[in-house]
Amino acid sequence: MNRTIFLFFTLIFTSQLAFAWGEKGHHSVGYTAAVISDDYLTPEEKAAIGLAFRARPHQMGHLANMPDISWKDSRRTNVVKFNRPNHYFDAEILVGPMLDKKGQPTLAYSEEYLSKVRNLERDIDKLRQMYDGKPNTLPGAATSENKKTINVYFVSGTNPWRVQDLYNSMVEAFKCAAGKPKLDKKDRKPFISPLKIADNSPVYPYYKCTKNTSRLEDIYAALVFGGVMGHFVGDITQPHHASADYDGWATGQGGLHSYFEDFMVHFLPENLIGEVTTKAKTKREKNWKKFAPPKGTAFWAVQLMLNLTADSLSKMQKLRDIDRKFALLEEGEKITFGGDEGKVKAKRRPYNDPKVLKGYHDFVIEQLSLSSTMLAGIWMEAWREGGRPDLSEWDLITVPYPMDVPFLWPGYSKPYWK
Repeated sequence: MNRTIFLFFTLIFTSQLAFAWGEKGHHSVGYTAAVISDDYLTPEEKAAIGLAFRARPHQMGHLANMPDISWKDSRRTNVVKFNRPNHYFDAEILVGPMLDKKGQPTLAYSEEYLSKVRNLERDIDKLRQMYDGKPNTLPGAATSENKKTINVYFVSGTNPWRVQDLYNSMVEAFKCAAGKPKLDKKDRKPFISPLKIADNSPVYPYYKCTKNTSRLEDIYAALVFGGVMGHFVGDITQPHHASADYDGWATGQGGLHSYFEDFMVHFLPENLIGEVTTKAKTKREKNWKKFAPPKGTAFWAVQLMLNLTADSLSKMQKLRDIDRKFALLEEGEKITFGGDEGKVKAKRRPYNDPKVLKGYHDFVIEQLSLSSTMLAGIWMEAWREGGRPDLSEWDLITVPYPMDVPFLWPGYSKPYWK
């Protein structure tokens, strides 16, 4: 059997869940990022960008959910196949497991270990040359047929490179708009989405700056790229999307992934967005200073996401401790670190239990607000790098509301998934 096909089918049934934060959580990330976006700007920049982001919180929240909805329709087999690995990055598969003094895998990651994660190769082509085909050193990989050999795209995942991909696309669309004159409203062409649809085979590029695309279409594309990007930025702040032990099996806490990030989040109070926004505003400057690399860094967005990956790993033990204190009733089956899913999940209190909601509340708000601050900052950097096009003329009626988005194939400049 062709190895890629084999990987596809085994991953469909055994690879990690990829629904970080659920609809409510992902929407809050996109929504909050839009609300705080102009906090990153000077007064002059605010005048130029207008309400292009600030007036679109619902739209950006909607777009942030796209990769978990229409892009996961099981009838779209190729889309599902190539979309799935973009939601996570299991750095331990490349770096090796963190070991305790007894030589056993542990979730208590040292600063030295986290530094190795942050310093992984940022060029995806070079990274694949370094690791593809090498043995997977995680203890559980020996019993998992689809994980024995490393394939960066399909096994370890490519979340940081997906964000870089969308950042590059956003920059190009803004540059395209910046190079075109403003048009009077009466002279505007009828709108046609510049994004291409291709479910069965990649189309490169899915967006291309040409003299034939209108300035409106270019700006529309940039906003769509930024909105969809919100999903993947949100994913990596969920610790289980940064670890090979993606569902708690190594510690007997199987089933934790979706329990807290999706079902439990849906039962948090309906003022969730307000709380995330308040926290994001207070932590925006600190978060950006901590995680954003200097501009000019090669593969800038990749480095930012690697920094977030390391941060999520550093919080894994805290997440497991919260589960044990507030939700866990009985441990389930234990699986060797890095192995497949077990059959007997842990038993927990109902996810709408007030004790559970109170116990997880602060952690969820902290992580969602972190995603929001990073996303808003990335958008503003893309706008600056794209030539700071004047967006003040575009209102909610002028720019169509994208109800659905064609699958944006990974590898905007060139495919990196083969």
